[in-house]
Amino acid sequence: MSSAPERRPVTIRRAPKIIPFLVLGALLALIAAGIIAFTGPEGDQFSRGTVLGFFSALLLIPGLLLGAAVALLLDWISVRRSRQALAERTGSEAADEPDPDAAATGGPGPDSGTAEAPETETERDTKAADEPDPDTGAAPDPAEPAQDPDDDGDNNR
Repeated sequence: MSSAPERRPVTIRRAPKIIPFLVLGALLALIAAGIIAFTGPEGDQFSRGTVLGFFSALLLIPGLLLGAAVALLLDWISVRRSRQALAERTGSEAADEPDPDAAATGGPGPDSGTAEAPETETERDTKAADEPDPDTGAAPDPAEPAQDPDDDGDNNR
């Protein structure tokens, strides 16, 4: 029972990440503070390091704000250049989403297969402990605890 593919309108745009712009604004502020501190004359009251610290603190906030403003401007431009498109759902995407019939009835829907949950590390270790030794073919001794294959023998974890 396959139905016609579901199509949905979507918006496509390239949005900038804001954090790199904030970092760039902060770096430009620190570079400007360094230029101010090390190109000016050295005074008797303050060392170059003190002047660098003062101007770094003074210029850092405006640098962050400038970086955020550039990111928001580029985001606004990307919204204006966005395009509309039709997206079609494929079979692999449909299998990844839960079936709405399954949630309503409490069981799998008519079109869904039975998928098992991935096994946990404990389940894998339990299965490995129950299997015979591949080298000797001997069955494991139930009196001995199963050895962790990643355990190197030290008890410092």
